[in-house]
Amino acid sequence: MGKIIIKKSVSVIFILFIVIISNFQVTGENTTINNTGHEDDPIQHNSNLTDGYQTNENNMSNDISINISSENEIINTSLDNLENLTTDDFSEDLFLDSNNSESKNNLNQTTNQTRIKTETIIINPMKNTNNLPQPTITQEQIMLSSETTNDNSGGGKTSYLIPLSEFNNMSIPPELSEITNNYQINNSEKIEIFCYDNEDNKNKITGFLPKSISCSNINVIKNKINKNIYNVVINSNIHINDSIKIYQTIESDVPLDKDNIKIIWKNNNQKLTDFEINNNIISWEVPHLSEQIFEIIINYTKYDENSSSNINLEVITPVNNSIVTNPIGFKFNINYSNISNLNCTLAIDLNAPLDKTDLEVENIEFLWPINLDNGNHDWLFSCRDRTDNSKSKSLQGTFIINETFSATINKNIYLINEDVIININSKKNTNITIIYPNNTIAFKKQYLESDLINPITINKNNFSEPGIYNLTISSDYFEEPYILNKNINFAKINFTKNKNNSIINESVEFKLKIDSGLQVSCYKINYKDNLFKEVCPNSKNIDETITHDYNSIGDYSPSIEISIDSRNFLYTLNPIHVTNPYDSTKPTIYLAEPNDDKIVRNSTVIFKYRAIDNINITNCTFSLYNAIGSDWAYSFGEADLVTRQINTTIKEDQYDRITLTSLGEKNYFWEVSCYDNSSNNRKEEHFLTINLSAPVTILTSTSTTENNTESDLTYNEKKDLDIANYLLNSFFTKQDSFTLDQKQALDDLGLSIDLDFYVKRLNQIDQDLGFNLKYIKDETLRENRRLEIIEELKNITENIPTSIEIINQNEFVKNSLTSDIKKIIESYQNSNENYPNKKEIKKIEELIIKNQNNIETSTKIKQIRIEYNKSVRELTLISKEIKIKNSSEDTIFEIFPEKIIQNNKIIFIDKAKQIKDSNIFLIELEEIEDNKLVYYIEGIIDIKELENIDTLLYQNSIDETIKITGFSVLDFKVSNWSYIISFTFLGIFILYLVLNLFSSSKIKKLRKKENVKELFSLIKKSKKNLKEKELDKAKEKYHKIKNLYTKVSKECKKHCIKDINIIQKRIDKKDIYRLVKEFELAKKEKRSQDKNLVYNKIRETYKRLDKKDRIKINKRLSNDD
Repeated sequence: MGKIIIKKSVSVIFILFIVIISNFQVTGENTTINNTGHEDDPIQHNSNLTDGYQTNENNMSNDISINISSENEIINTSLDNLENLTTDDFSEDLFLDSNNSESKNNLNQTTNQTRIKTETIIINPMKNTNNLPQPTITQEQIMLSSETTNDNSGGGKTSYLIPLSEFNNMSIPPELSEITNNYQINNSEKIEIFCYDNEDNKNKITGFLPKSISCSNINVIKNKINKNIYNVVINSNIHINDSIKIYQTIESDVPLDKDNIKIIWKNNNQKLTDFEINNNIISWEVPHLSEQIFEIIINYTKYDENSSSNINLEVITPVNNSIVTNPIGFKFNINYSNISNLNCTLAIDLNAPLDKTDLEVENIEFLWPINLDNGNHDWLFSCRDRTDNSKSKSLQGTFIINETFSATINKNIYLINEDVIININSKKNTNITIIYPNNTIAFKKQYLESDLINPITINKNNFSEPGIYNLTISSDYFEEPYILNKNINFAKINFTKNKNNSIINESVEFKLKIDSGLQVSCYKINYKDNLFKEVCPNSKNIDETITHDYNSIGDYSPSIEISIDSRNFLYTLNPIHVTNPYDSTKPTIYLAEPNDDKIVRNSTVIFKYRAIDNINITNCTFSLYNAIGSDWAYSFGEADLVTRQINTTIKEDQYDRITLTSLGEKNYFWEVSCYDNSSNNRKEEHFLTINLSAPVTILTSTSTTENNTESDLTYNEKKDLDIANYLLNSFFTKQDSFTLDQKQALDDLGLSIDLDFYVKRLNQIDQDLGFNLKYIKDETLRENRRLEIIEELKNITENIPTSIEIINQNEFVKNSLTSDIKKIIESYQNSNENYPNKKEIKKIEELIIKNQNNIETSTKIKQIRIEYNKSVRELTLISKEIKIKNSSEDTIFEIFPEKIIQNNKIIFIDKAKQIKDSNIFLIELEEIEDNKLVYYIEGIIDIKELENIDTLLYQNSIDETIKITGFSVLDFKVSNWSYIISFTFLGIFILYLVLNLFSSSKIKKLRKKENVKELFSLIKKSKKNLKEKELDKAKEKYHKIKNLYTKVSKECKKHCIKDINIIQKRIDKKDIYRLVKEFELAKKEKRSQDKNLVYNKIRETYKRLDKKDRIKINKRLSNDD
């Protein structure tokens, strides 16, 4: 106990420590400095630098700034200081010298990118330029733009300069005026311009353009991608409507003509046919600017007489392991002497053969038609000669996609009846489609962007069979529809045993069936007798039968751990009770009907008995004998045998019934003899008399007896009684051939008990109508009583079933919750007139989620059709076996979907309370027999809908816990006094810890005494018995506890009285609920004397209950009165 106190105290101190630390955190939040300026934010500066050179009006200042943008830095300077700049200030950053190898390398790195990075001076003028200062600039020229292409294969340097005089003589240069005001030039006066390359004057631009446009406004960048491909970019810092003609020199080892040249206008994805070739110079028209991109492709193989006899492949893009975006572009170079015979295939992600495309040889540039998911992707490009299969070649590589649209699934493998959770990152509306393994649609829905803030949950009802489901997620965020394809893998696992009771060295059979979309790595069976079996099949489908022998007595709960794709599943079966085969205990036989020495006034008799054994019943034999002799000297032997029936399928929890008809008026013995599996035998017998005209003895007030052998039954009354008996006997006869599921349904619905009750009532009605009514002297009372009996007979006849059919059934195990826990808490608390705040609700929710791990619910659903003499009834029966471990909870909530609760009537076999017309029913665990909750719903309900019913474990002490620890969730405002309170509580609990440590040391000394040691041991065992619902054992130990309590010291009594009182209250609580059920049964069967006896016992225990339990019992008894 000392250790327990220390643990609890340390836990409390830790909680207080967290509260104090949280105060410091809140204080820190209040001292946060808000920075609303952008002057030191490089991202804000960078947003002013746009490809279109547009003015950012939000960042205008009184100065004109020159921003020199390079790859790694941004420099700002005022135009007022421009006169202090020298040529040296620009040379390193702005002029790329063709002799500088470092500059060459930097440029070569940019040639593999679609858009060429440039170094640019961007001048952002003010809106109002009237007051623009006129600086004096001595530098003759400033470079406006510098674009360079250089590689090992050639190329040149292009530099366009603007005279500085243009800055000195005008407020804003015309070129920049066009940029600032965003208008197009419409001057009617145009001149012909000729712009040449600075070095060899071979590359040039010609055209008729407005006078104010100069060569400095136009840039040309030519990149040699490889031997076959050139990339040419023409751009302008002013929009130009007029066409220009461009001339480009192409280095080639073969003569150039239109047959082996292809020019692609990339902006329009259009092939140009109107171009000219003069030696190695190619020219074509550019319709307008600001930026146009062209690609020149040379087909060498057409003229290469020395082409390779082998296939040579070269990948241009994507570069291996490069990061790319959708859609993915591929470029290949092919060299082969018989190129027209080639058939080429491109495949991405080799494990997905559908992602494959056949290409024509000429299509060396290819755009993959499907957008791919983020992550690594492998590609394979292969070519084969159609006429010669020995000639083939392939290339392979990897690229990486990283985009804003992505989706992740929280698990690789799911079990049937599990929800699927998807996290989607998307900036637009998204469509989700899920396809069954048989290629039909299982789920389809569009989600708005606002829906994607939280993970998307796909209800488990959409996944009814194991296998691989295809998940398609599409978004309209990109220029082309973007589609992600993923697989959702589902598995179904069944693990069962063939018996609950066994003997030493008897084989127990286990069946394991797994259907999975992914391979089962391994499974491991723990037989719980220190023996295991582990198998690693690496198979998707498993159907195994495993046997195991237990070699010692005990209770064993075997379990299996299954690993599928790194996810582990654990299943535990109900215990197997193993006993010693050398059994000397005889079976116990209970002869229920007819009672011993009974006189029956009917030639049809129903015999009913029940047999039980500590291990197993092998068979029972029913025998009926003629009784020979008279008075007390009756006897019987084999010669007197009338009939005999042997039953080898005895169920210990069921009665065996035998119906015999046309029995003659005489005396009989009926006997039942049973054997168990150890050949132990027991017999029980009853005496029976059949006398169809037997007298009825009535005790009168004068203690005299009157004999009357005549029945007062009318013709109709006798007819109605015969019909009821016939229906009852007919159903009992059919019941012998019922399946186990049909018999179980009868028991779950309580029909078995009702039918037994009807047998007794029909016998009593026969006596009352035939003989007893005439002794009621008051004619009115007699007639009223007769009418009541006839009405009861009518009701019994209408409620005797003629047949029962199981239409459909299902079984599943469920522990998870799909309901809104917060809503449940609020409904329950409000029904008790409690109104917790948000933090208290959150605390309760956390406790519920944690405690839910302690409950396992196995559900059986049966859709049933019951036929009666004049009606038919259809219903859906739900029975739940509830296992609770490591928990003191005594209440469960059954939570129904709104659709079921609104449209159907729900009837609980056990006592259940609906919470204020909500969808929640509260059931006390004391009300449930054998941990089995049973109820039914009128009508046939879809089984999938019933799988959404939740069983929630609720700890009644939660409310008290919240009240006690409420200070930890109070919403204190942060101030100095909160620290004082926190440290005060801390001091109190430190003192509490010290006192308990001192107290625990005393307890240790006390425990050394034998009586004290035994007392604490009994308290512990009694609590365990109560937890396992072994009431009789707990009561037995409680009586020993009370005896020992008188013998221990006062110090010991102080420490154990609280636990003893708790045990007594729990025993009283369980005991009184059992008594209430006996009371209700006695009332139903109209056993007034028994009802009064039970009621007096209830009153004795009632006084010791808590107020809350007294209210519940009082309501139960009031409803029954």
